[in-house]
Amino acid sequence: MTILLLADHDNASLSDQTAKTLTAATKIGGDVHVLVAGKAAKPAADAAAKLAGVSKVLLAESDELANNLAEPLADLIVSLAGSYDTIISAARRRYSHSRCRQGCQTRCRCRRQACRCLQGAARRKRRTGQ
Repeated sequence: MTILLLADHDNASLSDQTAKTLTAATKIGGDVHVLVAGKAAKPAADAAAKLAGVSKVLLAESDELANNLAEPLADLIVSLAGSYDTIISAARRRYSHSRCRQGCQTRCRCRRQACRCLQGAARRKRRTGQ
């Protein structure tokens, strides 16, 4: 089993929430890969590589990821999702919208936000007949 952990960071350093989420991820079992997405986030990626229990760090840097917008992050997560059994992140506002969009795009029903999003889409589909 391989787990993708979305790092919580400010591009320069990791939040303590990342280490707490890593503890939960290691209890699930399997390899833990950490995704550090942002702009000029190499220092945060280097810090993630030093955490015990991390087997791989993925660094994604672009202008689109600089402002923590949900759509670019969700697109990135969806592009990586096929390689992972579990995707985990800290329960932070930064990731809640991305998780919902990622859940809708992959029809993942394992997260509460994704479930609400899918249920809303199903209701709209029934109303409009599409």
